Amino acid sequence: MSDDAIRRLLLAGVAPSNRLPPLTVKLLHARLLLHRAQRVFDEMPHPSTISWTALITAYMDAGDLREAASM
Repeated sequence: MSDDAIRRLLLAGVAPSNRLPPLTVKLLHARLLLHRAQRVFDEMPHPSTISWTALITAYMDAGDLREAASM
C-alpha cells in the first residue's frame, strides 16, 4: 500500500478496524509505525549502528526497498 493511499484512508477518517481487510490493516499499521520509527531515528543526536540496522530491516520487511536503500 502506498503512502498516498494511506494518507487518503486517514484523511477519510478510516482507522484500522475489523471492517477493513486484515492485510490492509496490517499494512496501514506497519507504515504508520515505520514513519514514527523514522522520525525517532532522525531526531537521535548520535544514532547507533543497531538503530540504523533495525530501521533498514523494518523497511525491507515492509517491502519498501527504495526507502531501505536510501538509508
